[in-house]
Amino acid sequence: MRIEYLSNHPQKMKDEAKSKLEQATLDEAQKYADLMEAQGRLQQAMDAKRWWQRVLPIPTVAEQAARMRFEEARFAREDAQAKQRKLSGEVKAWSAGVDGEQAFDDALHELSDDWMLFAGYRNRAGEADKIVLGPGGLWVVEVKNINAWIYVSGKDWIYERLDSLGLPVRTKAQDNSGRTWARQVLDVAEGLDEHLQRHGVIMPIRTGVVFTHPEALVLQNRNAEVDAVGRPALLLHQIQKHALPMTSDSVLTVAELIRRDHQRHSRLV
Repeated sequence: MRIEYLSNHPQKMKDEAKSKLEQATLDEAQKYADLMEAQGRLQQAMDAKRWWQRVLPIPTVAEQAARMRFEEARFAREDAQAKQRKLSGEVKAWSAGVDGEQAFDDALHELSDDWMLFAGYRNRAGEADKIVLGPGGLWVVEVKNINAWIYVSGKDWIYERLDSLGLPVRTKAQDNSGRTWARQVLDVAEGLDEHLQRHGVIMPIRTGVVFTHPEALVLQNRNAEVDAVGRPALLLHQIQKHALPMTSDSVLTVAELIRRDHQRHSRLV
């Protein structure tokens, strides 16, 4: 199977988050140094107080100013720590995405070189993680690297994970705009279908949501809107099951249309 990266959004976002995390780590270290300096100045101001000021106790002007600077430094360091934690979570999340897509690519390597895999195709509806194109047809696939149990019932998508206490927590499986994982890939597939038809290519486009995490399980799959919901091995089985013979010329024609459509929409982003 030949792999072509139209874009590599997860890797790009991981690199950006990692760069920001490195800067945030430096900032946090500086804020900690500022806090220690402010703490030292506060202690000096307290040590400089006269005995009767300590007994009453009466804060001096110098002590009040030093304490205010200490509190400001403490809040600044807490903000820096919070930013560092947030960016660390983003790096972890994007790293999982990169690893998941690589696992998907590895799993589909058993397809022959007559097949092509496009990564990061974009059209008016958004971006698809993968497009698989070859002598057996055309697939648009969303890849998820998540350790969870997945429940699908028609248009309802839920994933379940254990919290820190070991209790199951259910969450809607959707993107930031509220689209389910199925709707994400279906919207992109519909946009691609319109593009192909405008250029005289009429063919079915299959869709799938594939889970690459080794612990992910699809515990319920009722009337899913997509053609494949499960692990990469299931996708390979479905590719064979729904095979639609295509000539090598047809594959090359569709591949070029995919590239052109991606280039056009990438310029609009």
